[in-house]
Amino acid sequence: MTEAEMIAWIDNADIEALLLRRRFGPVGSPWFEGAVGEHYGATMARRRSEAGAEAWTAASKFVGWE
Repeated sequence: MTEAEMIAWIDNADIEALLLRRRFGPVGSPWFEGAVGEHYGATMARRRSEAGAEAWTAASKFVGWE
């Protein structure tokens, strides 16, 4: 998958998908490094702000973060 395809996936993923990839992604994954990693982090922060605490907490519990 190219960086552009990874960024497109990030842009279209819902909260649960983003959290699942972060929770279960391997150490050193290209999803969390370089330009893609910066975009991933920025998108997570923006989505968390947009969703609000209640929705974010529910999504976190769904992926196993309590």
